[in-house]
Amino acid sequence: MRVHLLTAAAALSLAACGRTEAPASDPGVARDEQAAAAPTGQAPAAAPLDAAPAFVGVWAASPDLCEGGAWNFGAARLSTAGEVSCDWSRVEETATGWTLQGDCAAEGAAEPATVELVRQGDGAAMALTVSGEPFSGPVTLRRCNRMAD
Repeated sequence: MRVHLLTAAAALSLAACGRTEAPASDPGVARDEQAAAAPTGQAPAAAPLDAAPAFVGVWAASPDLCEGGAWNFGAARLSTAGEVSCDWSRVEETATGWTLQGDCAAEGAAEPATVELVRQGDGAAMALTVSGEPFSGPVTLRRCNRMAD
């Protein structure tokens, strides 16, 4: 009788606390449920990356330069046949194309640079006019029919 009274008192005490679930260490709770409720300490999965900007690819001033004089634009990098290389720290889409900011090296140490890409047309007919440091003047490029290196 005494055991039944203690059990009833314990049940009432738990009910008074508003506790309705079994504790995590309760053998009646499935281990899978315990594992699902336990924090993992890991950050949530990253969201998928956005699609690459339309300027990403291989470009040249004329079709015959696609083999030996191409410009390789990546989302965060540029390399040209003229040995200019840039690493972009900021890529901003504008009404007419993109503004790329970062560091470029052309026959020397890398220096801060801002490059403007002005887009003309769409798809296979798209052209880019590139201007800004370290380039001496605007250069208009057309997409080559091969993937970026």
